[in-house]
Amino acid sequence: MKRKILVVSLLLSLISAGMSFGVGYIRFTGEIGRKAAGEGGFGPEISIAFDLEGNIYVSDLKNRTIQKLNRRGEPVLTISGDSLNKPGDICVDGSGNIFVADLGAYPLDESSSPPVYLFSPCVLKFSPEGKLVDRIFVDKLKGRPNQVLPARAIVDEKGRYALGVQPKGYDRKVLVAADRKGDLFVLDPENSRIYKFSPSGEKLLEFGRYGGGDGEMDDPADIAVSSDGEVVVADKGNHRVIRFSGDGKFLGAFGHKGLGKGEMVNPSYLAISSGGEILVKDSARWKRLIMSRKDLLSVLIQSIIFQGDSNYDYVSRTETLRSLLNEGNMMPDQEPMLVDQAEGEEKEKEKERKEEERLAQRSIAYNLIERVQRFTSEGKVKDEVIYRIDKRSEKLHDLEFAAIDPFGNIYLLDRSDHVLRRYEIEGFTLKAENLDGLLTLGGSNSQQKYIEDYEDLNQKPDLDDTYNIFGADQDLFMRYDISPRLNLSLRDILRYSEQDTRYITPSRLEDSYTTDTHGLDNFFGTNLQWVLNSNPYRYKELNLYLQHIMGSSKGGMDAEFKDVNRQKSEVEGEANSYLLGIDWDILRNLNLNLEYIRLNPGQTSRNYTRRYYDVSGDLFEVLRSQNASSIYSGRIRLKF
Repeated sequence: MKRKILVVSLLLSLISAGMSFGVGYIRFTGEIGRKAAGEGGFGPEISIAFDLEGNIYVSDLKNRTIQKLNRRGEPVLTISGDSLNKPGDICVDGSGNIFVADLGAYPLDESSSPPVYLFSPCVLKFSPEGKLVDRIFVDKLKGRPNQVLPARAIVDEKGRYALGVQPKGYDRKVLVAADRKGDLFVLDPENSRIYKFSPSGEKLLEFGRYGGGDGEMDDPADIAVSSDGEVVVADKGNHRVIRFSGDGKFLGAFGHKGLGKGEMVNPSYLAISSGGEILVKDSARWKRLIMSRKDLLSVLIQSIIFQGDSNYDYVSRTETLRSLLNEGNMMPDQEPMLVDQAEGEEKEKEKERKEEERLAQRSIAYNLIERVQRFTSEGKVKDEVIYRIDKRSEKLHDLEFAAIDPFGNIYLLDRSDHVLRRYEIEGFTLKAENLDGLLTLGGSNSQQKYIEDYEDLNQKPDLDDTYNIFGADQDLFMRYDISPRLNLSLRDILRYSEQDTRYITPSRLEDSYTTDTHGLDNFFGTNLQWVLNSNPYRYKELNLYLQHIMGSSKGGMDAEFKDVNRQKSEVEGEANSYLLGIDWDILRNLNLNLEYIRLNPGQTSRNYTRRYYDVSGDLFEVLRSQNASSIYSGRIRLKF
């Protein structure tokens, strides 16, 4: 009954902790797409957009196609042909018009011979039926360029020989968003600039500039427009989200660098739900490595040391067991990572990919945890939604974030099979995939036999000694991730050992005896770890831990030939000790550690009761050894 109450209270604690920390999860609801060119399939590099009904629009760079799919993934419309060169980002306005970022060339001087065209990023506008309506150039020059620019020979749309001028940045990527009225907003990340165009393609205004102040941005990564026309930008380099009015007025910003709730690390994607929530995906990721083979071997070696000496000093044994718990709980590479943009994104991605492969190969289990944060329209954080990618799963190891639809569903792209997996956001629940566990079972048996014949002439042995040892062990480690910064770990180590001896001296049968001893030890440890501040420059955490050791032994010695000797002894022993502790980073450089240790026994490995019987079989002596001690300790560590 007590165990049931403990389990129920633990589950309730997990649920309340997750809800209080504002943590949500995702649930798989279906998948769309396949590896193909059109007809519901696509290539490896795609951009995704949604209309108000939830239809899916896919811009396929490799196959140079645009597809409209319904929510089941069935193709509704396909756009292809020479009008598409390098289709990139995509969006849809309130009337169903489709806007696609691309690369094009417009006539700079058709009167010259040969005609001259200027290459530039552009946005293609298609009608809801897929007809090309307009080609909007982002930075169209008025007049001739004021510098010498490289050019190459081309054939224009009329089949004429012409020259194509390629200014610096002519093939840079731009991002697009449209409001419900049909106004188009184009984000130029390289120049930290936003352009607004009317439904007819007329440039209305431009705003934004490079920097970290109000209305400024550094390496902006995404743009979205709310139902009331507010423009929202993921300011990647400044680790924040910026809000503008539809006419380019700065309204405010929210977020700053960090891994905490409401903080961001290089926000790369944002979406606005039909309810007005702003959903932000950043580069924050947490690694979970559950014991490598090398660490597992270390645990087994320490277990043998612990099991082999019944008189092992308890304080030393406590330290050993504490290290056993920590080896499964705080493995390297578990802490959050901040992406170093100075190395360049491609170089950093390649570095991370190699590191992930290395970890996946040597670990028992390896996962990545990523997040999407939800904010109100004013920028107040509501909660964070976390999901895990199992890097040792053959099917799901290469999932990566793709998009969020107006209903708040999250899409992850399978890079191998070109499949989009759809997940809906649900509240905090106990989920099996958030539990990492490792169970190790082991056993051993050894037998030693000694036969000795002393200095005489007969062939009959004077000593026959047989010695048997049997041992079995179970090591169970579990960790449940309540959130990226809060996890509960449990460890239970159970050891059973049995030893018996048969010692026979034929010349003196009264000295022959047998022994039979068996013992059981159980260690249980739990640790609740809460990262108070996950910023590596201001890192703080709080740990609450409990460890309990319980052991029992029973055995004795008995004369082998009771007709000549009935002498025997019986031994019973038990231990019941525990440790309670708190380890708290009060300040970044100030740590407090408090512990209470109840050692029972305090001096030996067991509290023993021994009974001795004489050669007649009568009890003549009882010896009891009972001792315990309590230790209160506290430490303050100041780093300077």
